[in-house]
Amino acid sequence: MPIPEYQWGKVYQGYAGSVAKWGYSLSLETRLLMAAISRANNTGHAIFKDGELQEILAKEQADGTRKPASRSTVYATINKLRKSGLALSGGGETCIWLPREFWARNVKRGSMCPMHRTYDPGYAAVNLTTQRLHES
Repeated sequence: MPIPEYQWGKVYQGYAGSVAKWGYSLSLETRLLMAAISRANNTGHAIFKDGELQEILAKEQADGTRKPASRSTVYATINKLRKSGLALSGGGETCIWLPREFWARNVKRGSMCPMHRTYDPGYAAVNLTTQRLHES
């Protein structure tokens, strides 16, 4: 049975943020995606303070403390999301931009993204199916 192309669901952003911060058993990519979902505005811009993603992606130590992720770990994780089509280019540590094909909210226009300087939603630049065919 085919799945309708425009089927969609609901995600609670607060819950996604908790999973991002405390879901130590999950991959860094999953945690970063959950963090971005928890902050994404109407047009897919998820704004973070400098160093905040390092804290969100921290590892739990044996003694129960948290060790922040390195900046290189944060950027490597962002790049994995970009390559998979779940984040758009630009922004780095301060704005993870989710593509319109993945993130949408049925509310009026959001605030301007200070990093990308736009109100508009972004579109994924490549068709992932076509990209995978060319990589094989």
